[in-house]
Amino acid sequence: MTEMQEYDVIIIGAGLSGGLSSGAYLAKAGAKVLMVEANQEAGTHCKTNEFVPGALCTPAAAGFFGGGSPIIPDLDLEKYGIEVLVGPRFCGNVYPDGTNLFFGPPDTDGTIEDIARFSERDAERFVDLFANYTEVLRELNELLIFSIPTPEKLDKGFEEFARCWGYTVEQFRGMNGYELLKQTFENEHVRQMVMPLGDVGASGDMMQKGQGAFAVATVLLVMVAQLRGGNHSMVHALARCFLDHGGTLWRNAPVDKIITEDGVAKGIRFSEKSAMYPGQTVYAKHAVISNVGARQSLKLIGDEEMKAADSRLHYKMKYWDNSTRASTVTVWALKGFPKWKSAEYNPVINKMHFFYTGNKTMEGYINYYIGLKTNDWERTFGNLWEIVIPATIDPTQMSEDGIITFRIEEILPFWWRDMDGEHIDRWDDMKWELVKRREDILEELAPGFKSQIVDVLAVTPLDLWRGNMSAEYGNGIGGSFVGEQFYLDRMPYRMPIKNLYMSNSVWPVSLSWCAPGYNAACCVAEDMGIRDQPWWTNRPIEWFMENLERFAVE
Repeated sequence: MTEMQEYDVIIIGAGLSGGLSSGAYLAKAGAKVLMVEANQEAGTHCKTNEFVPGALCTPAAAGFFGGGSPIIPDLDLEKYGIEVLVGPRFCGNVYPDGTNLFFGPPDTDGTIEDIARFSERDAERFVDLFANYTEVLRELNELLIFSIPTPEKLDKGFEEFARCWGYTVEQFRGMNGYELLKQTFENEHVRQMVMPLGDVGASGDMMQKGQGAFAVATVLLVMVAQLRGGNHSMVHALARCFLDHGGTLWRNAPVDKIITEDGVAKGIRFSEKSAMYPGQTVYAKHAVISNVGARQSLKLIGDEEMKAADSRLHYKMKYWDNSTRASTVTVWALKGFPKWKSAEYNPVINKMHFFYTGNKTMEGYINYYIGLKTNDWERTFGNLWEIVIPATIDPTQMSEDGIITFRIEEILPFWWRDMDGEHIDRWDDMKWELVKRREDILEELAPGFKSQIVDVLAVTPLDLWRGNMSAEYGNGIGGSFVGEQFYLDRMPYRMPIKNLYMSNSVWPVSLSWCAPGYNAACCVAEDMGIRDQPWWTNRPIEWFMENLERFAVE
């Protein structure tokens, strides 16, 4: 073994939320860190492309959720080119009846006024909600997002959510997500404004008592923004920060084994296909962090090794659910911005860069949920779309001649069900039929949409999986976050194998807020005795709220 072959920490997978973020923190804290990535470049899921000359899109992870994260001030990422942009509202819904409704800072007053057009009573409820959340926004982010999950934190989270929504803890825990919305708001459109972020399956099971209410309540913790130039600018910034602080990044370097000895993770062995040291072993003194998800991590650890460490966790990893939350994406290049029919009702839609559409009723969302659970794509299709139009607040993502990108992500079951109930794979055959159906719906919401189309890109769950092994079944967020994969029942950051850590398939979801990497870095740094750093002191949400006026785009 040479000095070059041993590191303090080895990280498998240079993903944005887990690998890059944990690596940048640990390298800045003084650890000697090696990060290895199987693909040609880091941050595969956050890749920003020039779809047509001058018009940019980020197909897989298009919204920036890092507003509440301490990572930008901690790592001084503005120095590396990060520029946060915030629209007047950050979420909401456009409805088939020609109306729309959006919420969020910095325009909370406008939010209340628009809600009042549908329901004065619901507007008053939102005044109370905004006030209650403002009091505990930092604490809840710290408690439930940027820290290691514990039963005590979950109980405290339920207490605070119940108080914010005006219920006792027993009442709140006794409602699912749909019941909470029906009990709290009288207007269907107001309910649907909040519904989508809870219903995407990234923070709890909407139909389960307690867990569903929790999923809805976490919606108001999320701060959605854009990064100038697309989310890959975050990848570049973190990679530069990591390298500036002495980190080593090897690409085209797939791993085929996590080396363990006597229940301790010692290092990694590269695949024979690796461009770096094929078939050879590199050692870690203190930590191996896996950022490739539960099922892929099990393959690298080995069944026998994992069974010996924790047979229950081995079983959970082996049967980890990725397939009920597959992402399918369509990106259109358009000649200008869509001409929304609902702009006549409220022109605020023309300022929206991130929002949802799909359903006419609450029952539509329930149908969506049932379709996911039963692998019934026909029942699921069209009921919940996430729409991102980055050029709305970031003109650098628009071409000189006014071409913009318009992106839809829809969560569907990975498997298709045929007439006999058998599971079959039809993504490659059916992708363009789905695109056509989406265009028909968009033509109703924005007349003339089809005539604006310059080009179209269709990305299926299979495409995502082919491009990134950790996005198994097209799931790029670490598996479903519902049922028995909620909060405490996800992968632990500290694995039962000593010196082995996880930064994927953990709590919370692997979004561009980089919380899994932050939490994993905290664990490793604490165990190495290097956590106490004068720069590692920022708290969630504070930096964002202090600079909100600076980020705001009119």
